[in-house]
Amino acid sequence: GRDRYIARGLATPALHTSAGQLAPEADGARTRLIEQKYFAFDRIDLKPAVPLHSEPAAGVPHALVAVEGSAVLHAEGCEPVDVMAGRAVVVPAAIQDYRLEASGAAVASVIRSQPPATA
Repeated sequence: GRDRYIARGLATPALHTSAGQLAPEADGARTRLIEQKYFAFDRIDLKPAVPLHSEPAAGVPHALVAVEGSAVLHAEGCEPVDVMAGRAVVVPAAIQDYRLEASGAAVASVIRSQPPATA
């Protein structure tokens, strides 16, 4: 029964992958946490009154999740969007650049995930 499925599951994992703990790469407010073939994760640390202006997105979507504090996303032609802890905000590929800033006087940390740029 169930033991057979557990044994099969344990017999098939890929033991040699490129996944694992990597040293974070800091670049100003952005710290690259993970970069793989199909996705990248950054932690963006926002200070009050010091917004982050995104790099050109090169036609790829982003997902943003606040893990500390909260932030506001600004993009040309769009209403501001609150980025709150525990809620994901998807930035469509059509948004080429945006500004992300901490809400109020508190610091904020946001995790950004995205596929690699296609350009």
